Amino acid sequence: MSTNPSTTTLPPAPRRRFRWLRTLLVFIAGIVVGAALCVMVIVHRVEHAIHHPEDAPPRITKFLTRKLDLSPSQHDQVLAIIRQRQQSLLALRQEIRPKLNTQLDELRIEIDGVLTPDQRTEWEKLYQDTKDRWMPDLPPTQPVEH
Repeated sequence: MSTNPSTTTLPPAPRRRFRWLRTLLVFIAGIVVGAALCVMVIVHRVEHAIHHPEDAPPRITKFLTRKLDLSPSQHDQVLAIIRQRQQSLLALRQEIRPKLNTQLDELRIEIDGVLTPDQRTEWEKLYQDTKDRWMPDLPPTQPVEH
């Protein structure tokens, strides 16, 4: 018994239900992944800037040179100005830092007082990690010339 290919019926094609929903989910997943990567890059760059303030003057000067079309002479003058002001700002931060550390230490001690020993151990680690990450020791300041 032979079957004639022209008379054989094929099963109906699978219905493409919810195709738009899958497309939407892929699109949303792309947005979420892109946003997460963007946040990770921003946090990394901010941490780098906090831990390496010496990189700021050349980076800022490069940006200004590009945006304002600075001449080489202007570039050098702007770089010198930014370096000098950065030293002034670092000196100001050095003055304020002890008061800030006192307040943060009081906060740490007060929270210690309401925690169990196990919580206190975890809190001390969290506190120190956060402080090291976002408030590293400041570089030494150089005398500011006026």
